[in-house]
Amino acid sequence: MSACRICTSDGSTDWTSDNISLGELFGTTESSIRRWREKHAEHGEVIESAWRPLKRWGKPGDWRYSEETSTEVHLDNARIDSLIRDWPFTPLQGFAVDDDLANPADPQIGKAGEAGGGTDETIARFNASIEEVAHRWELLKPKNGYLCDLGDIVENLFSTPQQQSTNDRTLPEQVEDAVAMYMNALGRLLPLVGTLHHATVTSNHGEARSAPKVNPYGSENDWGLSIQRQIKGKCGDRGWPVVFHRPDKNEDTTVLTMTDGTEVALNHGHHSGSPKGMKQWVTGQIVGRRPGWNARVWIHGHYHHDEHFPVGNGVTVFGTPALDGGSAWFTRKTGESSPPGIMCLTMRNGKWLNHSIL
Repeated sequence: MSACRICTSDGSTDWTSDNISLGELFGTTESSIRRWREKHAEHGEVIESAWRPLKRWGKPGDWRYSEETSTEVHLDNARIDSLIRDWPFTPLQGFAVDDDLANPADPQIGKAGEAGGGTDETIARFNASIEEVAHRWELLKPKNGYLCDLGDIVENLFSTPQQQSTNDRTLPEQVEDAVAMYMNALGRLLPLVGTLHHATVTSNHGEARSAPKVNPYGSENDWGLSIQRQIKGKCGDRGWPVVFHRPDKNEDTTVLTMTDGTEVALNHGHHSGSPKGMKQWVTGQIVGRRPGWNARVWIHGHYHHDEHFPVGNGVTVFGTPALDGGSAWFTRKTGESSPPGIMCLTMRNGKWLNHSIL
């Protein structure tokens, strides 16, 4: 078997080059370089979602790759580590419930200019809710505690036209703050459960776009997935025994299996088109035997309010409130707003209970 050309390259390779250029150098594809870098992080801290910028050519919707400098995003790991507290860890012994799920959604780190403030206020809200989750788990003593990121973890740059004037973090800073925020949450919760799980999903604000509404690589090109990879590495560095869950390749739904075998499906919810369309969308996933078709509980974010409703025979769909500072445009349009918080529930014997917003 021939040796990998990338692994056997000499020391002259410039690993700060973008993935496409390295692919041309080694005679392979950008995606191969991206996957290789993920396994060999010593060759730089370039996030795997690196792209060549797109330019618009002539007709609307006609976007082509530009030959200009690539727009890779480099993270400041020293800054991330400076934001993570030193958390002591002693494994929990003795459990009262099997599975409890805490489901934060839509913090949109980097979003500012709302009634609830900007990023600093959002992180403070998140931390306060995590402290309430900690109190809950101190009482319930779950065998398995799930911290489920339901998407839109960052605000991003290419979601709305006004973001350049309303964001209070650059995109790298959004990613760094999100990694540190979840690391501190995991450190706080780890001693309170038998096994701590972290789950994530893809989302619209999570798309690693190269232009407004342009995601050149599909579902795998997502900041939520990238952030979880950063979290997984830092948990490994600290010896934290956290179990990680994410959608299967090129899918958007994460499926969790509870202690009794019951399945819980997580999805951001943006593909449903509207809150009223969520029931029909979940029904389509079940009928089409898509990921999560056999789940007894579905949990989604995106619509920024708490709700739950039945689908079919014994399936319940939960919507979750957001943790961001609010959405003034939506409130002006509808008059509606929803208090922020983290939705929690317990799973036992195929049923849900202890539903609360913390």
